[in-house]
Amino acid sequence: MSFIAFRMFLRKGGTSSAILAIALLIAIMASANSVVNSINSQATALGSMVDVGQTYLVVQKNSTSITNSEVTSDVANLLANMTDVQYVLPQRILTVTLTSNSTNHTVELTTVDDLPLFFNIKQARMEGKIAESNSLEVNLGVALASLTSTNTSDQITLTFGDKSLKTNVTGTFTTLTQSDAEIVAPTKIAQQLTGENGKLSFIEFSLKTDSSEPAASSIEQTLPSDLKIRKVQQLKSFIQAVNDQTLSFLNVWSVSIFIVIVAASYIVATRLITESSYELAMLRSLGSNRRLLFSVVFTYTVSVASLGAVLGLSIGVVGAQAASTMASWIKPGVTLAPFLEIEQALQLVAFTFLSAILGCLYPAFRHAFRFKMEEAL
Repeated sequence: MSFIAFRMFLRKGGTSSAILAIALLIAIMASANSVVNSINSQATALGSMVDVGQTYLVVQKNSTSITNSEVTSDVANLLANMTDVQYVLPQRILTVTLTSNSTNHTVELTTVDDLPLFFNIKQARMEGKIAESNSLEVNLGVALASLTSTNTSDQITLTFGDKSLKTNVTGTFTTLTQSDAEIVAPTKIAQQLTGENGKLSFIEFSLKTDSSEPAASSIEQTLPSDLKIRKVQQLKSFIQAVNDQTLSFLNVWSVSIFIVIVAASYIVATRLITESSYELAMLRSLGSNRRLLFSVVFTYTVSVASLGAVLGLSIGVVGAQAASTMASWIKPGVTLAPFLEIEQALQLVAFTFLSAILGCLYPAFRHAFRFKMEEAL
C-alpha cells in the first residue's frame, strides 16, 4: 500500500515544480564548483611550469614584515663563506619621505652594498647610470620617477625621522617588479639617515644550481636562533593556498543553499499534507498506521530532493560548459573547461539528502501522530 500511495503522490502536479526548484539551487553550487575547479587546475598547471629558482631570504623570526625585520651584517659574512651559496645580497629597507619639485611622497628606500649585482638579478633596464657605492646618489624606479616627475640628474631630499639628506638621481630603472615604485641606493644612504651601521632588514641569497632543498635547511640550522629562512616565489604554495581559500568560501556559501533546501523540503512536505488531506485520510481509514503515513510523506520529500539534486548537477555542469564555450566564441582568449569531481558531486547529493530529511521530519511527524481523520473527512 505504501508503494501505491507513493506513486500517487509522486504524480501530483506540484512534484515537477518542487524538483525543479531544488535542481536550480544545486545547479548554482555545481556550476560554481566546476568553474573554480577549472581555474584551479589551470593555475596549478601554470605553477608547475614556472621555475622559481633557488633564491631565499634570511629574516627575523618575530618580524611581521620586511621593514621591521633586523638582521646583522655578520650573518651575511657567514653565508658568503658557505660553499652551497652562489651569491649574497644584504639589503635594508626604510620608509622615507621623498621631496621632489616641492611635493612630498612616502616611498620605500632599498639600500644594498652591490648595486650592479642587485640590478643584474632584477634584470633591470637602466636609463642613466648606476649610483656609486660611496656617494650620495640614488636610482629611481620608472613608476616612482613618473609619479614624482623626477628626471635623471635631478636632486631629491630623503627624510627619515628628523634626519634629511639631499641626493642626486643618476638614473631610472625598469624591472617590472615592485622595485619600479621604490628608490634603490647604496648602503651609505641608510647609514647616514639612521646613524646605524651593520643593521639589515634581510639578506637575500641564492644556492648554486647543483644544490638541493636540504641544503637550505642545513644553512638555517647554522644561523642564529632568532632568524629564519624563507624561499622566494613559493608559487605552488601560494596557488594551493588560494585554491583552498576559494573552496572554503564556496563551502561557507553552500551552507545558505542547504538552509534554503531545508526550507524548501519543509514547504514541499507541508504542501503535500495540505493538498492531499483527503487521500491521506482515506489511507488512514483503510487501516494505514502512523508509521506508514509518516514514511509516505518522508519518502516523497526525500525522493523529490534527490531527483532535484541529480538534475541540478546535470544542469550546473552542462550549463557551465555551455557558457564557457560561448565565452570562447565571443572572446577566443577565454579558455575554461568546467568539470565537477566525483567527490564534490557525491557531497552535494549527500548534503541535499540530509537537508531534505531535516526539512520534512517535523511536518511528517506532526501529520502522522496528530492527524485527525474525522476533520479531514
